[in-house]
Amino acid sequence: MVGISYTFSGDVGLSFKVLSSDIRHIAVATVGTTYYPFSPQKLGLDLGVGYTYNNAAITTSWDFLKSSVQFSAGYADIDKPKKKSDGAPPLPPVVPGP
Repeated sequence: MVGISYTFSGDVGLSFKVLSSDIRHIAVATVGTTYYPFSPQKLGLDLGVGYTYNNAAITTSWDFLKSSVQFSAGYADIDKPKKKSDGAPPLPPVVPGP
């Protein structure tokens, strides 16, 4: 995921996160890093949870370097849910010979 983050300490940054799944409409675990261009401490590292949507995700995490809760939203390469297979296709009917 690539997105915008906001911390409770008032910092806004650009986040890069890895999601535990790339299937849409599912809860995920996240790990990431954030660049805070307007903060004295420019880098953050976080661990959290989120939810995926159609090519997007939102997350809530704990930034260990900022010691603050972080909210993020952004683009994620999300796939459609995989359809469950019913097994092998059925065999064609046997036609008796003459």
